[in-house]
Amino acid sequence: MARLAFGGPLERFPMLKIVTHHAGGMIPYFHKRVQLSWDFNEMRMGYRHDGQTLTQSPLDYYCMFYCDTAIQGNTPALMCAYEFFGADHMVFATDTPYDNQLGERVIRETIEGVQAMAINETSKKKTSPTTRGACSGCPSENANRAAAAGAGG
Repeated sequence: MARLAFGGPLERFPMLKIVTHHAGGMIPYFHKRVQLSWDFNEMRMGYRHDGQTLTQSPLDYYCMFYCDTAIQGNTPALMCAYEFFGADHMVFATDTPYDNQLGERVIRETIEGVQAMAINETSKKKTSPTTRGACSGCPSENANRAAAAGAGG
């Protein structure tokens, strides 16, 4: 994520949709530290945009990512990701089949974790397994639909 945020692709391609795993990794948990470091480097060290041609702070680029819900139903962690990314940038996902029930457990616990989030029903629906969300239309999804349509007849 850091290489994409600092390296410029999100600057050059602002409509690019990238889904990051495990509720956005560490970024939602220590985004204030990222901002503090950015501000320190800019003000005290004289760095401007880390030598790149970026026009925004790193947090603005990190907020462009989409995150998944694959953190095994950990509701507080889902809430942290939700507070950083918002429901429009969260997509349902699990680590299926990597659990002791060949995927059934992580699916069940992830759904339970999303349902336990202290957010409104509209936001819960956006992160549910039956909603395609803002990332519908991603090339891989279109390829999967085309392949399914071709296989079906």
